Amino acid sequence: MPIAPVRTLLHPPKKWALYFDGVDDYVEVANDPSLFSSKMTIIAWVKSLETRNERIVISHGLYNLYGWYWWMPLGDIWGFAYNKDGDSSTSVLFPYAEFAGSWKMLSTAVDNDNLKVYAYINDSLVKTAGMAFAMDPPNCPLRIGRYSGNGYSWRGHIASVMLYNRLLNSSEIQHNYLNPMSPILDGLVLWLKMEEGSGTTVHDYSGYGNDGTIYGASWTEITHDPVRTLSPVRILSPVR
Repeated sequence: MPIAPVRTLLHPPKKWALYFDGVDDYVEVANDPSLFSSKMTIIAWVKSLETRNERIVISHGLYNLYGWYWWMPLGDIWGFAYNKDGDSSTSVLFPYAEFAGSWKMLSTAVDNDNLKVYAYINDSLVKTAGMAFAMDPPNCPLRIGRYSGNGYSWRGHIASVMLYNRLLNSSEIQHNYLNPMSPILDGLVLWLKMEEGSGTTVHDYSGYGNDGTIYGASWTEITHDPVRTLSPVRILSPVR
């Protein structure tokens, strides 16, 4: 009688996240050429504790200056992009108003060459939008949980941030959603796992050295649903 194999969990659930108090907490990553390219994919695992106006998830740009940022007015996530002339190319990237209290993986694939933006919630494409112009490289630090300038602080949790120098396709987005601790590595230029659990540095596991410095945000343990594994089961051979 053959024995069915035991199913093991290859990538254990995440243990840590950062909590942002909505006042002055953020993570800062120094500006670096590796953090901008003509094609990019930005991914973040987030859980908001509210749906009020003017909260920044992640920002690598300033109002009327180069770059981009994700902003939450009225519970939706919007994307703003700017070029060197200060012109704004705005798209509603995540038309979804039920963020409060649940984890979501947000992904934006930005194609500056073809002026297209693709937005995903978890592993589902929810929006494709045009851009009025291509973005120019930011001239400011990348900030998580706050505007690259000041204010608009996030209130809630952020558990991981990734940035790619290419467009990820739907299958790759799905892989990252199903395997948050083992993402696609090709093109990865920023991977802040946020698994340190202590200290004021979040390390970049992409190999590019884009570590982040924590200002005020605090470590919190993530509570997971129980993970089920299968015990060995005897499979009876067919009766002859």
